[in-house]
Amino acid sequence: MKALKINEDTGDIVMENGDFVWVEKEEELMQEIRSVLKTNLMEWFLDPLHGTRYEAFRQKAVDEEEATQVIYEALEQVARVTSVIEVNVSFDRRIRLLEIDFRCVADDEIIEGSEVMDVA
Repeated sequence: MKALKINEDTGDIVMENGDFVWVEKEEELMQEIRSVLKTNLMEWFLDPLHGTRYEAFRQKAVDEEEATQVIYEALEQVARVTSVIEVNVSFDRRIRLLEIDFRCVADDEIIEGSEVMDVA
């Protein structure tokens, strides 16, 4: 597949020399996964079921088992992901950051990735 490149920091569409920048293959897949992980469930009015259930991370005491399950559910939303092999989460309570490492199968290949989510 092919998609417009989204800047990871700002969420803006990337342009170079006045032209749109496109991503494809694994880079496009990782961008789609990032989109699901960084969107709060019910946040996007065009698809309220797109996203991650952030309420699980906003409790005073985050349950890492529940957080892991929430990430599994989010990754399974990505159409090209056929199975999620492993998810590891680490929560820094002091600065409210959730670090995620994952392995999944997409397009008959094992994909490994990581993401840091600000859940303040």
